[in-house]
Amino acid sequence: MPKPRQTLAFAMMIALGWLVAPLAAQQGDREGHVMDDPPADLEIPPAPVVPPDEALATFEVVEGFELQLVAAEPLVHDPVCMAWDEDGRLWVCEMRGYMLDADGSNENDPSGYIVILDDTDGDGVMDTRTEFLDGIVLPRAIGFAKDGMLYADQNQLYFVRINPDGTAGARRVIDRNYAGGGNVEHRANGLLYGLDNWYYNAKSSSRYQFRSGRWLESPTEGRGQWGITQDDQGRLLANDNSNFIHGELLPPGATIRNPNFSFGNRPFYRTARATHPVRVTPGANRGYQESTVSHETWKLVNVTGASGPVIYRGDQFPDEFYGNVFIPEPVGNLLKRVVLTEDDGRITATHAYPDREFVASHDERSRFVNTNNAPDGTLYVVDMYRGIIQHKEYVTSFLRRQIEARGLAAPVGLGRIYRVVYTGNPVSDERPRMSGQDSTELVGYLTRKNAWWRHTAQRVLVQRRDPASVPALKALAADHSSPFGQTHALWTLQGIGELDIATLEAAAGSTNPGVRAQVIRLAELFAEIEDGVYAGRALAILSFYNTQPSFNTDLHLALSAGVLAGIDTPEGYDLLLSVLDRRGDVPIFRQAVVSGLRGKEAVMLARVTEHGGGPIVAELSAALVKAVERGDLSIGSLVELIDSDMFDDKPEQRLDLLGTLGQKMVELRHEDVALLLIDRMSAPDAPEAEAAAILAGMQRGMTARHNPIQIDGEPEVFQRWRAQPPAALAEFMPLLEEGQVFRFEKVLISDELAAVIEHGRLRFESFCSECHGSDGAGKFSQGPPLVGSEWVHGNSRMLGALVLHGVGGPIEVAGTVYRAQAGPGEVEVQPEMVGFVNNEHVNDYDLAAILTYIRNAWGNSAPQITEDVIVRMREETAGRDGSYTPAELKRFTPFEDEVLAEAPDVPKRSVASPGWLNHRPAGMAVMLLGVLLPLIGFAGLTYFVNRA
Repeated sequence: MPKPRQTLAFAMMIALGWLVAPLAAQQGDREGHVMDDPPADLEIPPAPVVPPDEALATFEVVEGFELQLVAAEPLVHDPVCMAWDEDGRLWVCEMRGYMLDADGSNENDPSGYIVILDDTDGDGVMDTRTEFLDGIVLPRAIGFAKDGMLYADQNQLYFVRINPDGTAGARRVIDRNYAGGGNVEHRANGLLYGLDNWYYNAKSSSRYQFRSGRWLESPTEGRGQWGITQDDQGRLLANDNSNFIHGELLPPGATIRNPNFSFGNRPFYRTARATHPVRVTPGANRGYQESTVSHETWKLVNVTGASGPVIYRGDQFPDEFYGNVFIPEPVGNLLKRVVLTEDDGRITATHAYPDREFVASHDERSRFVNTNNAPDGTLYVVDMYRGIIQHKEYVTSFLRRQIEARGLAAPVGLGRIYRVVYTGNPVSDERPRMSGQDSTELVGYLTRKNAWWRHTAQRVLVQRRDPASVPALKALAADHSSPFGQTHALWTLQGIGELDIATLEAAAGSTNPGVRAQVIRLAELFAEIEDGVYAGRALAILSFYNTQPSFNTDLHLALSAGVLAGIDTPEGYDLLLSVLDRRGDVPIFRQAVVSGLRGKEAVMLARVTEHGGGPIVAELSAALVKAVERGDLSIGSLVELIDSDMFDDKPEQRLDLLGTLGQKMVELRHEDVALLLIDRMSAPDAPEAEAAAILAGMQRGMTARHNPIQIDGEPEVFQRWRAQPPAALAEFMPLLEEGQVFRFEKVLISDELAAVIEHGRLRFESFCSECHGSDGAGKFSQGPPLVGSEWVHGNSRMLGALVLHGVGGPIEVAGTVYRAQAGPGEVEVQPEMVGFVNNEHVNDYDLAAILTYIRNAWGNSAPQITEDVIVRMREETAGRDGSYTPAELKRFTPFEDEVLAEAPDVPKRSVASPGWLNHRPAGMAVMLLGVLLPLIGFAGLTYFVNRA
């Protein structure tokens, strides 16, 4: 898309007072949006550059606190993130290439720096600058590791050795696709060293750890956009531009560890979106919308640029500030304070002030973008200090006019760093010198209230792996007078491979809820340590805690007991049953239980049935259905489970299970289970009670937009029942009509296409399901649905462009609007789907297979997308910089002779094949395909169509 050209005529109109004229469309413009300018009589203060020595006067700060300037240009330029090393030096990423003008010119030039700022005289002001690395394209993250540092540019994650003289040594790539695709605002960042010794990131579903001489990458939940922080329990908190916080209630990894079970909407806590700037903010990108900027006061009313959150865990502020969240909002020129209240594991988040902010600036160029806890116990804030804070891909014509009217594009290359200080307490002048201290001294830092010292000492100890630290760590782990010390000592021992069951048992005597939660988390590890020989002792700890239940303890027992349960440790299942007796009516507890039962769902179902059943039967049944779909469980094994003697004394439980399977079969659109149930109902001696239970379950699973399951001809039993319905089944006969639960049609596909679809399914699960769901139904706050989507059924040129370069919202799918700032009747999703054009982990065949899979799964029916299409579109769109808008995608016309498919009003389901009783993974793909008859002959494929 050509960059906008500013004409002399437009400049004259600006000078004459905002006479509106048509402009070349900005990338951020949205079809149908009316972008009226602010009224001519609105007094918009000028936005001159305020010199650093005058900047403090522009801020309003809550009583009792003050901002102190610790660095400014020329010592620092365009700072976006910072991190303290173990010796108290402040490392800063300078993103000098960001938005040098309203067009984002020269963005990809290697102009960025990583610099070290130091306060050598201890007066609280940085006085030296060392340029550690230069020539970086948009540097975005810093972390520290043994003998070196981690950093990320626009694409890759690197480790750089720090030489003894402090200069940069050898550099190697840790992850070539760390930042992935998308624009600068939607790429991975963070490198937060977590309590569990993994590095976590925002806008990412990967975590990293150095182990056994190499860097490991492991999957985690996708989270956040810019910035990431953690609480004392290692629970992560991130946000996106439209939400101040996404606080996680569960430990990282808990919701993705069982591939047979989906948590659905992950358990988050959030807070209101309201903002209270002290100056007018017409320079907000979508200030023409009253949901963004009030058209009475012309001040930002709802967050639109949240970034860089931190949970304050220092010791310089008053105690009531410990555990509060501070979030920059650069568009509103403010710093928000949110109070977290935890009651036995339940967390609520509220704004600290009903009508003001913790810090707010009258200077439009003051752009807080990141925050950090500091060694001195204060809070540090990064101010990028610039007129433009919106990336070019989202700049609207409205914002463009604001930028030009007030000269916000220049100058660039400025930047400030402040610290927030409570005036009623002194600021510590203790300087960390951890690199030169012995390991036993570092253990002492694990007890400090200031979390910076605790986490940094833990990291240094883990990365040193010094055996001399082990005795002191084990002693601290058993010291119940120091909950902080116990928590960090345990995880430090885990990190260096020295956590033994005796140490965990000693720590288990703590009455502190936080320590107990960490003991339970760490107990899970003994399911694998030394082949699980200590799993029984680990379960004994959990059993002890089970005698003193609380919400928080029960939640962690639910998460962990199943991991330890096994043939030799059946008491793990008993623990879960005990928790379910107390909490089984609360969904998060049932989800937590199933999350830890990968491969053990059938055993747990048997135990639940013996115990009298309960709501968790539905979740366990859904997991079994998913296990069949994934090939982890054969359909024959599921039949054996249903017919096992465990139900002989409890026939009502067998009926409950069959009914639940009927419901989940409809909800999950699973053909294997459908055929199992049909076969069961068709048997000559099939009890009517079983058929009634199955049909009742199907009825419960029906929704307004249900996708019929396509099966191989109409079963004879259905015809017989409709002709003469048994009394017990009469009410369910409408379900058996064509197009209700089922569609009766036989379609066969080639083995070649089945293999493509299976490959696409596996890649979809790895790269796409986090946002769109394994069932294609979409996820709140993540991504819109793919089921029945007109975009999925669109022409292949459009789809190729979309998957390569991504799409920015809002986007309408099947009549519903999905956007980051959802209004009435709309659904909240991430503001952008990032494209795969620069993703080295996904090749053109992968992309074609993913698209073919989603076009033929969950009832979607459309032709195959071939690898040649992706290759051709990669060439055709080679000059594209950034994601497309929906309107731009709609301009792509089909290839010549391309066969198009319409998204059905009631999307059709996949086609089930014969021989369904003992599917293996390679054959499972056939179950996922639904193809419309008009597609015969497309791309040389032959479809043999037979009507039953």
